[in-house]
Amino acid sequence: MINKLWKALPVGETAAAALLVGAGPGLGVAPKPQAGDCLVAVDGGYMHCLALGLEPDMWIGDFDSLPAQGMAAMDAASRSGRLLSLPRAKDDTDMMAAIGWALGRGYRRFLLYGGTGGRLDHSLANIHCLEYLRRSGAAAWMLDGGEAITLLGPGRYALEGEVGDGFSLFAWGGEASGLDIAGAEYGLHKGRLGPEYPLGISNVFARERVELYLEKGRLVLFWQKKTGVWGEEVVCGM
Repeated sequence: MINKLWKALPVGETAAAALLVGAGPGLGVAPKPQAGDCLVAVDGGYMHCLALGLEPDMWIGDFDSLPAQGMAAMDAASRSGRLLSLPRAKDDTDMMAAIGWALGRGYRRFLLYGGTGGRLDHSLANIHCLEYLRRSGAAAWMLDGGEAITLLGPGRYALEGEVGDGFSLFAWGGEASGLDIAGAEYGLHKGRLGPEYPLGISNVFARERVELYLEKGRLVLFWQKKTGVWGEEVVCGM
């Protein structure tokens, strides 16, 4: 399933990815690190990893969202060199700090887990993180069960899903223009999406391949699977 996401946002030749697990109230889908991947627990996201039996390669945060039962694990992580403790007063969110850490180690593919749900402002902050990754030349998706979220700049994109998959497009940071949508229930040619009107909400795959072309601006893409989730389903909360 994840391969379909990477096909939509090709980047580089390496398949290695950084899997960042945040402290959102539920994952909906379990991270499954592959050979060469790096699993990073972001603050209280460590508790999700613990519940899934996953040992992070690195644990980053100011630990303001870490419950008491996670505090005991900090000493062991620190002794093994897998803990990066951040000050609480800082400009970066914990997720942004984890992104910077992984970018600095050469990763250009990112999957963000536990970045939605709970506080809406935290979800929006994590969409900003997706834009930061896009500008840094990385391919990035944020996953929430059967929904995948990413940022698109000018260019052509092919989404290979199944008939009945849903998707929504929203202008990000201003107007998005010269938008073509083919293969969807609601097509568009040289269209415009603006921040003042949600024209791009609730479209549907009419074919197994939806093609997008954006001439100017940026878009947030929300892609909802008709059935199943983006990976292995899990019910995981803290």
